[in-house]
Amino acid sequence: MKKTTNAVPWIALALASILVGGGATFWLYSATSEKSTKLDRLRVQAKEFSEVEKDLAKVENELTEAQLRLEHLEKGIPEFAYIPTFLKELEQYGTNSGIRVFGVRPIPAAADKSKKPKKEKKPYVELLIEIRGRGPFDNALAFIESLKKFPKIVAARSVALTPKNEPGSTAAKQLDVVVELRTFVFRPTPAELEMMDAAARAAAGLDEEDPPKSDSDKATEPTTPPSKSDSKSAGPKVAMNTAPSRG
Repeated sequence: MKKTTNAVPWIALALASILVGGGATFWLYSATSEKSTKLDRLRVQAKEFSEVEKDLAKVENELTEAQLRLEHLEKGIPEFAYIPTFLKELEQYGTNSGIRVFGVRPIPAAADKSKKPKKEKKPYVELLIEIRGRGPFDNALAFIESLKKFPKIVAARSVALTPKNEPGSTAAKQLDVVVELRTFVFRPTPAELEMMDAAARAAAGLDEEDPPKSDSDKATEPTTPPSKSDSKSAGPKVAMNTAPSRG
């Protein structure tokens, strides 16, 4: 009778090997999958970081360009102390264009009566300037065009042209020219700001210079009789006999 080998231990050993090998394979697969996922995540992060670097470089370039533009614009904003010279230059531009300039003055700022919370103060303030003059239309147009080349920042807010011709005049049609400009100046100190506003209000109370009156204007100008106080202090006067003569 032949001896039979016991196959159970071999089967058990084979199953154990399969289980161990399968477990090791699963563990290696899991580890590889995890590392692959981590690698993909790092690649995405690297791409995002690269894009962030590009965006940062772009923003830095834009900031540099903005700073250069700001520096260029600031050259067109005068200091407070420069305002008198600034007004003289505007007057000269009008004269060079053939306009008879009667006055150049800052316009007083309107009082802010709103109860809204005040915003943060900017490093500059808006200044309105009024220019009054007289001249032909072509000269007025040349003056307005010349302001485009003015070395400081100015913008015309309004332009008013009114015909002003004397009766019987054969000269070119004259126009009263009123130009309102807007410009900016670096924010003055409170004392300088008060001084500027006071000067503007004082200038607003003065009549602008008028050209010499013609004989026709003088003839139609009403005369005001002297007051009693003036007649007493004026000294001797020539008496005018207004009574009818007796022949």
